[in-house]
Formats: sequence, C-alpha cells, structure tokens
Amino acid sequence: MSGRVMSGRSENGSVRPCRLIGLLLGVVAVLLGVVPMACAAPAVASAVNPAASSPGHAPVPVFSGAYGVSCPRTDYCVAVGAYNANDVVRVLAELWNGSAWSVIPSPHPKNAESSVLNAVSCTSASHCVAVGSYTDANSMSWGLSELWNGSSWTLVHTPRPGRGTFVSLSGISCAGATQCVAVGSYTNRRSVPVSLAELWNGSSWSTVHTPNPAGALTSGLSAVSCAGESLCMAAGASLGADYLGGTLTELWNGSTWTIAASSDPDGAQDSYLNGVSCPTAT
Repeated sequence: MSGRVMSGRSENGSVRPCRLIGLLLGVVAVLLGVVPMACAAPAVASAVNPAASSPGHAPVPVFSGAYGVSCPRTDYCVAVGAYNANDVVRVLAELWNGSAWSVIPSPHPKNAESSVLNAVSCTSASHCVAVGSYTDANSMSWGLSELWNGSSWTLVHTPRPGRGTFVSLSGISCAGATQCVAVGSYTNRRSVPVSLAELWNGSSWSTVHTPNPAGALTSGLSAVSCAGESLCMAAGASLGADYLGGTLTELWNGSTWTIAASSDPDGAQDSYLNGVSCPTAT
C-alpha cells in the first residue's frame, strides 16, 4: 500500500479483495461502482459452498470471503462479505455456532449487477445489521443494508444522501437494537467524494450530516465504533489539495458529528485509518 492514496482501488461498492478497505470509498468516483475482479481473491476464504446463500441459483464459486464479523456471544458469530459465482458478485453471510461455520441465505438486491456486505454489528443472536453496497446496470453504486432476526435476513431501504451517487457503506456499530450508526462515503452533486453517516432507529435509516476537512479533495469514513448512544468514533481518511492523504476521525455525540483532530506519522506521504474500537467514551 505504498504510494498515494489515489493510486489504490477503493472497495466502495466492490468486494474487498484489494486491501484499501473503504479507506476512501469514493475517492475516484468512476471506481465506486466497479467490482475489482482483477484483484486477487481474499486471503480469508470460506470453506463452505456459498451457493446456498442464493436460493434458486446454482453458481460455480470462484472465490468467497468475509470482510466483517460480529460476535454477541462466545458461541455465536455472524460474518458477512461476498462471493463470486459465474462472474456475479453476491452478498455472503455465515453463522458460527461455536464449532463450525455455515452459510445462511442472504438476499441479493433486485436488478443488482453485484452486491457486497462490508460490515456487520450484532447486539444479540436475534439482532444484527449489515451494511455494504450494490451496483446497478449503469455501474452506479448504492448503499445496501440487511437485517438479521435470528433466522433470516431481510433487505432494508437505505436513503440516498441528497443528490449523491456512488454511495457505499463500509462500517457499522450498534449500541442497541434501536440505535446503529453506519459510515462510508458518496459523491455529492459537485462530483466530490465526501464522508457519509446514517442512523438506524430500529425501523429505518436516516442520513446524518458529517463534516469534511476544509479544502479536502475527497473524504471517506471506513469504520465506526459506538461506546453508547451518545458516543461514536468514526475513522477514515481525506485527500488534501496537495494530493497527500491524511487520517480523518469524527466524533458523534448523539446529535451531531464533529471532526476530531488525528495524527499522522512524521514524514508520511499518505496516512489512513481502516478500523476503530471504543470500549468506553474515553
């Protein structure tokens, strides 16, 4: 991952075989709806035939990989990702019962050319929310969300931010069954990739305004962690006017997002954050 941030392929609506995982989901808008099939298959591949996750379809798996996992209990974990079968990339979900993994059917959005789940957060064995993106026939990327009730997945509508395009959700954290925060990026009506945050109230998603660094050419959030309903920290990166990438962190206080100053290593040409975890508010 040496070189400028702009040189890496973002995952956006794509699978995560390339490891610029959500760093600047939307840095290069034209890539945001493209599944990087030229990238190598994920290093962590499922040993389970993912065909079972697409009822009525009998694909020949090329690769499958999990990109996010959440464990509400020691004997219960849910992992999400994507798999490629017959040149179609579809969402993948698997369940860990304490001793083995099994594929659990997960819906592929209607008319989607490809789809991927990038992250999942579970508050219990009967409540998980997963987010990602899908691409349509015009190679446009849109946000994707699915809800797990302990026995099945259902698609949940995700709002389009303003007149935004190339939408992708890359991280999620649920402080409770009625409060989840998802982050990512989208391209605004001025064709600038900017950060994105959405709030789940237990029944629907709503878009919440996020600030972007002054003068940034692009901004994106890769991950989020909530220590409670009034404290979430999101992490990602932004690209300055000098075309150098720098870390970006934002703080949610339950009603608004603010940029929290973050550090970059001395002498770094590009810096970015892909994950964050907050066990407490401090």
